[in-house]
Amino acid sequence: MSQFKFEGFKVGEKIRAEDFEPCPGRGACYIEGGIVAVNRAGNSQRPYSHYVISISKDVFDGVEQLDLSHSRLGDIGYVPMETSMDWDSRVQAVRP
Repeated sequence: MSQFKFEGFKVGEKIRAEDFEPCPGRGACYIEGGIVAVNRAGNSQRPYSHYVISISKDVFDGVEQLDLSHSRLGDIGYVPMETSMDWDSRVQAVRP
């Protein structure tokens, strides 16, 4: 049994992490990327359980952000395995 709501993904898998809970009138906001590290116990910089992803897709208000000066493309993202404000789709696997 998992301790955290979104525990269980592994290095090499690709995930999507939503920035905001979906709601009417607002397009999707999320990042996607391959998991490069799993820090179940956290670390000194981020003392919470999280995935480290290499961001390969950034979407804001339903529009993919391709301008590198205004997007998170190529950055490293830190995705918590659980937060106090979770919703069911916040972290999900991306299938090829």
